Amino acid sequence: MMNIHLNLNYPKRDTKNRAILKLLNAIYTMLERFYYDFDSLYEFEKIEIEDDEKNGRITFILLGNDKKSLEYLEITITSWYDKEKQEN
Repeated sequence: MMNIHLNLNYPKRDTKNRAILKLLNAIYTMLERFYYDFDSLYEFEKIEIEDDEKNGRITFILLGNDKKSLEYLEITITSWYDKEKQEN
């Protein structure tokens, strides 16, 4: 099993809008850098996005398997935000 976890904006939390933008930027950067590796090595099965407003976090989860070894892969990116902070 291979797990990749990335935390953004922790412990310094930003607004929810900025947290979403940082999450999207992290996903885009990951795909831009590793697209061909992902395409040739992994078979993806499921994608989840969770908005946990109680704890102020948005989580992106990508699940899949290595095409040859069938080793399980989980990529989790969490972007934290301050529930009380308002956009300017």
